[in-house]
Amino acid sequence: MQPTIYVITPKTNKAKAWVGQNVPLEDWQWMGEGFCVEHRYIDDLVQGMMDEGLVNHIDFTVDAGL
Repeated sequence: MQPTIYVITPKTNKAKAWVGQNVPLEDWQWMGEGFCVEHRYIDDLVQGMMDEGLVNHIDFTVDAGL
């Protein structure tokens, strides 16, 4: 079964700035230091981050949620 929610945690200032400029988030989407994303958006969002030079496990992490 595929998770329906993922949590992306921006870890560097570069990743935090990218998210702030490119990802429209509501307050309720934040869970601690990370934000929740539906599975249908996760691939495009992670690809967009990597296209801008952000590196998974260094600049940000992706964790499977529910």
